Amino acid sequence: MTTGLLILFLAALSLTRKDEDRYSILVFAALCGFFQFASDNISDSSGYSYYLGAATIDLLIITLISKAVKPTATLINLQKIALWFIYANTVGWVIYELYYPPIFYDALCLVLFVAAIYVAGKKGGNCDLGSFTDNSNDFAFYRGYNTCNTQMQKNQEKI
Repeated sequence: MTTGLLILFLAALSLTRKDEDRYSILVFAALCGFFQFASDNISDSSGYSYYLGAATIDLLIITLISKAVKPTATLINLQKIALWFIYANTVGWVIYELYYPPIFYDALCLVLFVAAIYVAGKKGGNCDLGSFTDNSNDFAFYRGYNTCNTQMQKNQEKI
């Protein structure tokens, strides 16, 4: 239930972003949502198929997001988060095989989902990646005055 709400929030947050970022955020949210739905509705007694399936979905996220035309900071950070999800699923599988409670795995996945929401809501801000959004850590629905373009112009005027 909580994961589903986080995925819906992530998808809704993508609507506040530019097209390049919107694609990567929607792919991330859609594939996570698909896996959540499939894992809830397909009964399987093996944890191996769950964790292998989750890692495969994360690899698919990395692959599909890399097909974007223009790499942005959001795209690169979502790929890093998907890679960390693969590591988390490996740890989760080991925890499952050792018959430990999945509290650590659940907490790690929650932190990674919150990180994905933060990345999706954060403005571009990395001028070296060609971002023309605000150069701040505020969320995308807040529009400040200091854009990367004007910041670059100010820096060139100082030279």
